[in-house]
Amino acid sequence: MQRKVLIAIAVVAAMALVPLGCSSDLPEEPGASAQGSAPPSAAEADRDAPVPAEPAASPPPEEEPDYDEPLPPDAPELQVTYEYADWSLPFLVAMKKGYFKKRGIDIKPMKVGDLPALRFSDMDIINGHAFSLMKESGATPRMVRFIHPFLYTKDGPMITGFLAKRAAGITKWSDFQGRTGIRLALISLGDFGLIEKVFEREGVDTEGIQCTCGGDPVKNFEEQEDIVGVYGWGGGIAELLERRPDDYILLGKNLRAEVLADPYFVACTYINVGSSRTKPEVIAKYIEAIDEAIDYIRANPERALAVVPKYMDFTPERAAKLSLYHFHKSTEPIDFDALQTCIEHDVRAYLYGSP
Repeated sequence: MQRKVLIAIAVVAAMALVPLGCSSDLPEEPGASAQGSAPPSAAEADRDAPVPAEPAASPPPEEEPDYDEPLPPDAPELQVTYEYADWSLPFLVAMKKGYFKKRGIDIKPMKVGDLPALRFSDMDIINGHAFSLMKESGATPRMVRFIHPFLYTKDGPMITGFLAKRAAGITKWSDFQGRTGIRLALISLGDFGLIEKVFEREGVDTEGIQCTCGGDPVKNFEEQEDIVGVYGWGGGIAELLERRPDDYILLGKNLRAEVLADPYFVACTYINVGSSRTKPEVIAKYIEAIDEAIDYIRANPERALAVVPKYMDFTPERAAKLSLYHFHKSTEPIDFDALQTCIEHDVRAYLYGSP
């Protein structure tokens, strides 16, 4: 593109240097004479005829304006927490579009990272990976009910992935067998139980394997030579694999869905049933607002993603990598057997300690 621009500038500059009124060195057109040009042929006339203008493209349909009417003084209030993750998108869209206000609900958003301490009794609704929050806040699964799950499948887009270093001689799972002092970078300690299940399935003994958690696992994997495998979020895994395809190999994606349950339920909207504010009629309106937000996301993915930086310190580029296809409305069927398997795994991993 830059080269084309430079060429165009050079051509314009050269034309400017030709004095007005000077003859051109180009040969005369056939049939031209000193007295003037020959009359155009029929073919030339057709060629030179003005081309009819194409009809103007229809403007995109106007978006419904955000609802921003003031709430009545006695509007019911809900304290809602959200995380820096894909599964918060329906909540953020509902906030931006005014879907809660339209139903007369006063939402008090609380970003997880901004809270000095997590007390489940202060939360009416949690958007996110509630089991890790429950562990920190002292709640139990009996205190919540869920709506609007966020999930992924083993054959769907890569939400998580496992990379290995070719330089370490690892190109398949069985290459880990018999190694000592092996280090892996994981998203969290709770993921070690998952990796154990994968190795068990592949017949690999995990006794000599150590795990490193904390920080950015993909970055740690790339920068630390002794870390030979990483289990990380799909966006980072895909970016690293695209940048250095000869150095790394993808051994698996969406391992929880492949090994534990398909589909695998990552997160949901969880309701604190013990709160005096979560009355059934209020929660019904909250659910309606989230359903409307999911419809908006499906119909307007780019506009929906533009909402994210307003509430999170995501760049537009990072926001554009969020997943858009795994939100379930409250009216859509759920695989409860898969959900139960996911809950049992997560309760063991997040509430009762990690392996």
